[in-house]
Amino acid sequence: MANMRRFLRFRLRSIFILTTLIAMGLAWWSHRAQRQRRAVTTLCKNSAVVMYKYENNRLKPYWNGFSPWPWYIDYQYKVTKVYLLRPTRAADEMALQALDGLEEVYLRDGEPREIGRLQEAFPRCRVQRFDTWR
Repeated sequence: MANMRRFLRFRLRSIFILTTLIAMGLAWWSHRAQRQRRAVTTLCKNSAVVMYKYENNRLKPYWNGFSPWPWYIDYQYKVTKVYLLRPTRAADEMALQALDGLEEVYLRDGEPREIGRLQEAFPRCRVQRFDTWR
């Protein structure tokens, strides 16, 4: 019993250090989510369709009937697919660079030159063309 009481005794400095480390971790997590949210907003304004990881796996982001959309989705899931419905712009490329988990980029009626340029800019992604008439 005495050992347990001694184990649970903390110094004030230790609690401050632990609180600071937890706050730094949460700030980093929040910054990544806000950066993704800004990128998704920019892409959607430029007529792009964005798919999150739960949409690829057919998982629903619900917990006991509570839908975390829209504020929680960027904290929990990464964007994995982007469908660009117009030719790309500089703002689109900047937004695509902010997405960490991006796996696939689809261009509607994309020219091979534009697909090659995007493939060089984003080597970790698969860039493909999709036709709307099929």
